[in-house]
Amino acid sequence: MSQIECLQLFSQHLSSTLSDEELNDVTFSFNRGNAYVDEKQDVEPVVTSVTVKANRGLLCVLSPVFRSMFKNGMKESLDKCGAVAIDDASPEPFKVFIEYFYGIAPQITAQNIGPLTYLAEKYLVSGLQKICGKFLSQSMSISSIIPILITLHVHRQHNSFAHCRQWMVQQATQISVDEILALFKGDTFLSSHHVIVGVLLSGFGSTDVIDAALLWQFVLKWSQIYKHGDEQKEEHQKANASENPLWFCKNLMFIRKDFPFYRLSMHTLCTEIIPLGILTQEMSIEILTHKTNGYYRMFSRHCIEHKSLIYDKPSTSIGMQFAEHNFDKFTINAQQNGTLSVANTGAHVTLFSSVAMTAGNVYEWTVCVDRLDNANWQSFGMDVVDDARKGANNWIGSHATHSYGVRARTSNVYFSANGQNKHHLTPDGIAVGSYIVLRYNAIEGTLRVSTDKQQFWTFTGIDTKQTFSPSFYVNQQCTLSVSDVRL
Repeated sequence: MSQIECLQLFSQHLSSTLSDEELNDVTFSFNRGNAYVDEKQDVEPVVTSVTVKANRGLLCVLSPVFRSMFKNGMKESLDKCGAVAIDDASPEPFKVFIEYFYGIAPQITAQNIGPLTYLAEKYLVSGLQKICGKFLSQSMSISSIIPILITLHVHRQHNSFAHCRQWMVQQATQISVDEILALFKGDTFLSSHHVIVGVLLSGFGSTDVIDAALLWQFVLKWSQIYKHGDEQKEEHQKANASENPLWFCKNLMFIRKDFPFYRLSMHTLCTEIIPLGILTQEMSIEILTHKTNGYYRMFSRHCIEHKSLIYDKPSTSIGMQFAEHNFDKFTINAQQNGTLSVANTGAHVTLFSSVAMTAGNVYEWTVCVDRLDNANWQSFGMDVVDDARKGANNWIGSHATHSYGVRARTSNVYFSANGQNKHHLTPDGIAVGSYIVLRYNAIEGTLRVSTDKQQFWTFTGIDTKQTFSPSFYVNQQCTLSVSDVRL
């Protein structure tokens, strides 16, 4: 036998043994009106003389709150007429609430689910709480979702939003896309409180049913219409006067934790979202990290902190910056500006950095020509280090595999990859004071090489599974300044 059936039998027994006065021995009054009104609306609480009567014995069976109230005499809750004053609910839903104690199945609607959920929670009526939760999980529709969210929000039942989100996620593929789009296009959505908009975004927006770019356009329109108090009205007036064209960004900040930014394209994020300034640095990092499978996290944090991840002091950097092989073939000194001066002592071999560049990171380093007395070739780039390459008399980019770099002299610049010249620039070569910036993106598999003369080339299709090292082929009578290899 269900709880409601037991209550029906009990109430029938009371009705047959007690007089009407004994049966209805407690009265609830609503003379103070309903304290819960929408904060967006200038509505005065409705004052009414309607009363609802009940049997305190029935109330005590299911509600420990009522049991405690009646046991303690509840003098603080009585009005001048001796009735229990109710100032946080209107008569209609409260009557449905009381009927539940008599075994009458509650007729729950989109309009009364908010106050019923609130009353069930306030008076700890667990059975009614379960019924309300079941209604939110199973009995909603696309046409009733916003009215339900409104009444839940008005009655501060934000914990019940979880049921609504669950329903939206489960039903997103069952409801037609046109119906969902109509919901976000409608006037009801455009005038909804930002809390309600956030729930809709975290529900339907978390699925792939609606294109995120289209959803963003709906939210933008909402942000330019929605008003939140007098301050927001002033901002709206300023916008109309073109004094503050980005006033709506304040509204977007209300829902930024709920919108699925990670579903937008990288182009949209970088050109439309981040420039608005509505995301914190931490949120931007998390979104970019999600878009790149976590690869941008360290790089983004480095950009924020502006710290070197290799070394801090030039005096301690030499042994860390370059690998041991061929180290004795070069004269290397730390400079005051934090760079390393590199000069060949005579042997034509390659100097390799000790920095192992691995997948999932972005690396950048700069080479500057300090001394150049002849037209010999100099070369800079990156290679996979092996025994054959340690002693080879070849420029960077000349090896058959996994070799990329720029080969330059006073009259020519070549961009070479895997033994082939990919691009040739002449007569603009290098000179004293020339610098070359190399940026290896081990996420996308690209190496961009650029010079101070606006010469640049981007190598693509690099195998990021390989471990590369920055490499330098410095001929005689040439001195370079090499910057810290930064992540």
